[in-house]
Amino acid sequence: YPPVETVQPEPEEPTEPPRVLTALYFTVYSAGKIQRADPDGDNREDLVTGLSNPSGIALDLVSRNRKMYWANEGSDEISRANLDGSGVEILRTGV
Repeated sequence: YPPVETVQPEPEEPTEPPRVLTALYFTVYSAGKIQRADPDGDNREDLVTGLSNPSGIALDLVSRNRKMYWANEGSDEISRANLDGSGVEILRTGV
């Protein structure tokens, strides 16, 4: 029998480069806002303001939409926004 030729598939190139998050996201509970800053604390900026005791922030860095989620303790809501603070949405109330 002739030898069987094995063909290795070429590795796929990533469709987009990996994204690295180089900022800290945090809530300022008493001031009712979400901020972002450099890892050393410099360049602090307000992303979302006018919130009612925001807490429990979480970042979704896996999906293409890349959102931040948080609870508003003062209004019993769970909300989300884009990582730049735009597109604020209330997802659940009465929680």
